[in-house]
Amino acid sequence: MGNFKETEQIDCHYYNTPSPCKFRSFELKSETRFTETRNEFTRIIFLLTGEITIDCDACYNHTLKQQEIALLPIGCRIAINAEQESSLIVCSFLKMPQVCNRVQLSNLTRLKKSIIYHYNTLPFRGEMPDYLSLLKSYLNSKVDCPRIHEGKLEELGILFRTYYSKEELATFLYPIINENEEFNQFVLTNYRTVSTVEELAEKANISLSSFNRKFRRYFSESAFRWMQKKRAEGILHDIKTTNKSFQEISLDWRFSSQSHLTKFCKLQYGLPPREIRKKSQMKT
Repeated sequence: MGNFKETEQIDCHYYNTPSPCKFRSFELKSETRFTETRNEFTRIIFLLTGEITIDCDACYNHTLKQQEIALLPIGCRIAINAEQESSLIVCSFLKMPQVCNRVQLSNLTRLKKSIIYHYNTLPFRGEMPDYLSLLKSYLNSKVDCPRIHEGKLEELGILFRTYYSKEELATFLYPIINENEEFNQFVLTNYRTVSTVEELAEKANISLSSFNRKFRRYFSESAFRWMQKKRAEGILHDIKTTNKSFQEISLDWRFSSQSHLTKFCKLQYGLPPREIRKKSQMKT
């Protein structure tokens, strides 16, 4: 039986329906580098073969090895470098499907409160290699119906439920776990587009006091403190992983002058930007 003609696919209702998720397969040559200033989706990376390093707001120069899984949350800055020829599948989505109570993000919230978060990955386990092998075959054959992508994301949720503990999932999915997923997604998507908590509250169309109460309820800290930490992570990311001038970084992060950036870095990290970049380059 032959494949559907391309025109038949284009005329299909489901083919033209926007999908909330997308899988893509990549073959990277050694030293290939990919960067993105603002991740518009949550992404899960499955490294089939090879080795890559990941830089994002939550980690710097993290090595992802063959048959490991990494999470890149929505809103973060990304830099990926292939240390050798590498094959990977990337799943991009806005929301994990609620196929099972065990992997509903809201139901992992109570575990999140007991976790001291450090960026981590998951190993391939159980039927994960077979799942990815068939998925890669679909992608290579250009089987691109949104229903396939949605079904495979639901299947991924079932594999997570089956082969990983709640504690492992809570640690892995920590950045996107929240009792209120819509509010969590709003914050992660929009915090980089504003300078102050007041602007973020205005964007959410609620009063500042209501926004602060809601934020503290779901993030367990003040919006101001959380945004300051995210700002510090983003500045450090730009210093370490980009070739931007310090003047450019100052402007991007709305410092009134480069000297204020220097003062900020000394206060946060004990070193001026130039020394931070120099030490980072020596490590790599």
